[in-house]
Amino acid sequence: MTRLLSTSQLNQLAHIREQEVMKLMESLINISREGEVYDLKPLLTALTNNIVCRMGMSIRCSENADEAKEVIKDLADEVSELGGKLTVEKFDRKMERIIKEHEKKKDMKGNVEGQGSNDLMDILLEISRDSNAEMKSTTKEIKAFFLYYKDHGWHHTSSLGVVWALAEVINNPRIFKRLREEINSVVVSNRLVKESDIPHLPYLRAVVKERLRLHPPGPAVLLRQCIEDCNINGFDLKGKTRILINVYTIMRDPSKWTDPDEFIPERFMGNSPSQNQMQMKGLDFGYLPFGSGRRGCIGASLASMVAHATIRGLVQCFESGSRGW
Repeated sequence: MTRLLSTSQLNQLAHIREQEVMKLMESLINISREGEVYDLKPLLTALTNNIVCRMGMSIRCSENADEAKEVIKDLADEVSELGGKLTVEKFDRKMERIIKEHEKKKDMKGNVEGQGSNDLMDILLEISRDSNAEMKSTTKEIKAFFLYYKDHGWHHTSSLGVVWALAEVINNPRIFKRLREEINSVVVSNRLVKESDIPHLPYLRAVVKERLRLHPPGPAVLLRQCIEDCNINGFDLKGKTRILINVYTIMRDPSKWTDPDEFIPERFMGNSPSQNQMQMKGLDFGYLPFGSGRRGCIGASLASMVAHATIRGLVQCFESGSRGW
């Protein structure tokens, strides 16, 4: 967490997210000029895939939505047919090549142009070579990390989350108008909104928070296990008891939320701390989009940054009407 997904590391890689969002906008503009109808999901999947791959290994997974869709389909078919054995072998060979390329880059340049240009692979290799590191990681363990990183589903939940947000905004013209007006009030020149503008876009932040409330990014149920016997609100729980927490229901609880099934970003813009400053870290147990505590989602900050970047770009660049985008 301190090196791979810290705020400073994510900020140093902001240019990757901005470049990929720009590529998305250019693709959609070309589609729009041709008057074509297109499903956003493959484009958003390509966007999140490329962000993950570039932040992790400085490579792009796919150049367009059709390619991303085909790669995903081929891998899914192969896994179904062969039980994943050959897919893992292919992944191992590819990772071996990428590791060697990073080591060669390191030998040629010494320090890789400062920490600001390091991807996750550079950081893991640096730690593996550090004689003072508390934990040593082998090449095999680095490969295992990236296998988990690749298959953890972050790209799928992130792209699906943006689709949900756009669906809610399109179906609420008032919300779209207010969001568009806020963006135009901040961006006075002819440019895309940048991540540095987010602190000045409270309504955009509220839209993202409300989307996370209505449509949480991961499983609707969290799993926890008691370490020892305990009593919670009068209920005796034995140690080792597994508890299922229904996050979906909690974030639509009418005793906690007014009109809980309605998409109302304004609920996060009130004057009270619970409304205006509610965080995504799970400190308020009525709002748990990324879980809570040490077992919360480690990619919450990254997912939030990608959501803000993509939604603001689409709202800024395209009109929403009765026929959609």
